[in-house]
Amino acid sequence: MPSPPNTAAITADDATIAAALGESTVGALLPAVAQLTGDLSVLRADLQPDPDNIMDPQAGLTAAQVDEARQVALAALVAHRNAGNPDAPPLDDAALRQLMAWAVGEANVDQYFALLCEELAPDGTDWRAPTWHLTDIAADTTFTVAVVGAGMSGLLMAHRLRQVGVEVVVLEKNPDVGGTWFDNTYPGCRVDVPNHLYSYSFAPALWPQHFSSQEVLRDYFSDFATTNDLRPLVRFNTEVTSMAWDDNAGMWHVEVRDVAGDTGGAGGAGGQVAKATRMSRHSP
Repeated sequence: MPSPPNTAAITADDATIAAALGESTVGALLPAVAQLTGDLSVLRADLQPDPDNIMDPQAGLTAAQVDEARQVALAALVAHRNAGNPDAPPLDDAALRQLMAWAVGEANVDQYFALLCEELAPDGTDWRAPTWHLTDIAADTTFTVAVVGAGMSGLLMAHRLRQVGVEVVVLEKNPDVGGTWFDNTYPGCRVDVPNHLYSYSFAPALWPQHFSSQEVLRDYFSDFATTNDLRPLVRFNTEVTSMAWDDNAGMWHVEVRDVAGDTGGAGGAGGQVAKATRMSRHSP
C-alpha cells in the first residue's frame, strides 16, 4: 500500500529518530510503523495494547514494554530509511485484520472489520462515497439544497450533495469556512476529540498533535474546501435569520441577513428536504 498521506521521507539520523520515538505512545506507534514499512513483525503479541486500559497513554503497558516497543520501532524505521523509504507492499484483508486487531487489543476484528475500513480508509478509498446519482432516481427533478453553515458538517453535506448531482448553496455568516474553528480564537482553543476521529475519514491528515489547536483545525477545513472546489458554492457573510416551511408550495422560505451590508438579491435555493426555496434578503 502507499505510504500514509503527506508522509515525508525519513532522513534523520538514528539519534534523532530515537528522540522522537521517546515522545510516542506505543498503541499508535507500532501500527503506524507497520503501515509505513509493511513490516507486520513489529506487531508483537507481548507488546499488544491491553483492551482494558485502552485510554491509558501507553495502553496499559509497563515501562519495560514501552522501551522495548520503541526499540522495535526504531529498528524498523532505520531499516526503512536505509532502504530508501520505499512504499509498503499492498496489505490484503488478512493483513489489515491483523493490524487492526493488534491496535485494539483483540484476537480478531471480523465483526466490525468493514466499519474500521470505513473509518480508517487504509487504501485511501472513500468507503462512504454515494453509490447513486440524482439522474438515476429522478432525472426530471431539479431543485437546490440550502446548507446552513460552512463548518465541518456543512462542508461535508455540500461535498456529498454535489457528488450525487444536486445543486447546492451554502449560507455562511462568516467571511470564510471553518465554523466554530473560525469563530473561536481564545488562548488554548483546541479539539477535545482525537484528531484522527475528528476529521473526514476520506481526507486524512498528518496531525501535529493528538488534540490539535484551533488554527490547525481551521486550516484543515479551509484546505478541504479549496481542494474540493467548494468555495464557489458558499455565500459568505450571509446569516440565516429565519426558515419557514410552506407546505402548500412545497418549499422553504429562508430569510438571510447580509452581514457585509450587500443588499443584492439572494436568488432561489432549496431547503435540505425541500423541492425549492425562496429567500428574501435585507440589510443589517
